Amino acid sequence: MVEFSKRLFKVDVKKRKGGVSIVSDMGSYFYKALHQELVGYELSLPQEFDVSLKGLCIYNQLDFDNAFTNKQKQELINHHNKSIKLIASEC
Repeated sequence: MVEFSKRLFKVDVKKRKGGVSIVSDMGSYFYKALHQELVGYELSLPQEFDVSLKGLCIYNQLDFDNAFTNKQKQELINHHNKSIKLIASEC
């Protein structure tokens, strides 16, 4: 993912596009039972980047609630600049 991001930045600079947006579905970490590694990975990323980057990390609510301790959940939420929780409406 990091190498791919670097390539996107090079293209962005070359074409003067004004930034890169990355949407990441974190479900594969849970599918492969790597959720503990995911915490370390997420917390290793800087909270802000020196380049024009918008990142969106998407978690399934059940995965998030069941796989992490309360401390880990709070660390992940605090590490991200913004957190949005979507709640399904009942029709």
